[in-house]
Amino acid sequence: MTIVNKVLIRWGIQPLFAGTRKKLRSYWLLPPEEANKPEAYLEGRGRSEYLTGLMKRFGNPENTILELGCNVGRNLLYLWQNGFVNLSGIEMNEHE
Repeated sequence: MTIVNKVLIRWGIQPLFAGTRKKLRSYWLLPPEEANKPEAYLEGRGRSEYLTGLMKRFGNPENTILELGCNVGRNLLYLWQNGFVNLSGIEMNEHE
């Protein structure tokens, strides 16, 4: 378990990714095709809503936020729609 997950659990927050680094890496080396299409990221709401809730609880709308691996930017869109304004994202996927 990562230190980030331990901190989140200590604060009473369910971590987004509870898997080990090895499990997460093996998933992203060969993700299921349907789950990794851009359309799937646009439709998935739960993780973005969860992230937005965390940022509302512990952050400030004026904070500068950089999302690494933002894919199509769904998380950034949810944050922007909830008043966060200093947003940037980087996607290094060769297909995006």
